[in-house]
Amino acid sequence: MESEVEHVKLGLSTLLYPDEPPMRSIQIASRFDLDYVEIILEPYFPRNPDSNYLKELGDSIRAEGLDVRVHGRAWDLNPTSGYPKIRELALTQARKGIETCSLLDGDVITLHPGWCWFREGEEYLEKCMEKYIHYIEEVEEISREQGIKIAVETGGLGIDFPKGIPEFKRVMKSRENVGVTVDTGHLFLTAFRSGMNRPEQKIVNYIEELGDKLVNVHLHDNSGMSDEHRVPGRGKIDFAPVLKSLKDRYTGPIILEIQKPPHPDEAAEEGIEWIREKIRRI
Repeated sequence: MESEVEHVKLGLSTLLYPDEPPMRSIQIASRFDLDYVEIILEPYFPRNPDSNYLKELGDSIRAEGLDVRVHGRAWDLNPTSGYPKIRELALTQARKGIETCSLLDGDVITLHPGWCWFREGEEYLEKCMEKYIHYIEEVEEISREQGIKIAVETGGLGIDFPKGIPEFKRVMKSRENVGVTVDTGHLFLTAFRSGMNRPEQKIVNYIEELGDKLVNVHLHDNSGMSDEHRVPGRGKIDFAPVLKSLKDRYTGPIILEIQKPPHPDEAAEEGIEWIREKIRRI
């Protein structure tokens, strides 16, 4: 059915069932009449899936009436590392993620930021920028060839790089195939920890500032203490201004990214209906 909310596009991340085959989450997304599923390549997705597996999975996703996006690998990877071998591994895994997205017939892959461990050092910070831009230039070239758009995710740690709108804009500058995945939980977490009076305003600021560079959204809730990936409405985030800003400015999918709750099917249904009801009221 049309989602009854002037058709805002909704999707579900396979983080719902991270230790099971992706079809479990795909079937739930289809059951609740969603538009997208986002395949996260960690932790239990096959490390080196062959092309037949990926094409069959892509066919299964389309058979369920869904479009697909991909969340690239991030664990233990740092494209701004001072160690060349670690940067090389991050690039290799990003390349594999882009190829996976292409074989699944996806359109956007989300990649995590790097880590800059010493932000107080101006020279060190600039070196992090140079390394990350080099990484993005490499993956953008690969992604253009595959017809995939890159979306750099907003992180939830103080050491994340890029962090803050100016750094994101510098990374994206003159790179048509590079945008941003706004992660609501991550941005709220960093704002809450910094003592910001209305932490959700930080999320709204990103939505307003990024314009058409906003190409993907991860929506989940938390208590402000850790990255809990809760069902929306079960944490401290006031999503009303966030959803209003998205409805006014964004036409892509909102991906519900809740992580392995005690009762996943029920949690997915609760989160989806919660989002739909909130959007109806805007």
